[in-house]
Amino acid sequence: GSLPIGCLVVLFRMTYWEFSWDIVEPISFFVSTMFPIAFFYVWFATNKEDFSLAGWRQQMVATSQINLYRARGFDLDRYSLVVQ
Repeated sequence: GSLPIGCLVVLFRMTYWEFSWDIVEPISFFVSTMFPIAFFYVWFATNKEDFSLAGWRQQMVATSQINLYRARGFDLDRYSLVVQ
């Protein structure tokens, strides 16, 4: 959320107050290229799988389910034992 907005603010400030577009353009190209590369690297390093929208959605649903279970006081470990 706030990291890309902060980068845009810094690039805007650098373009119109500090420097000119000729100086800031290569910097903005580097920054805009490195964010997706860093995102996919961190995703792969933490999940040990390639990024896909289906995998991302599955992870978001699983995280939401776990948070909902905790909020409602549902014991998932006990449920797993009962099902077995």
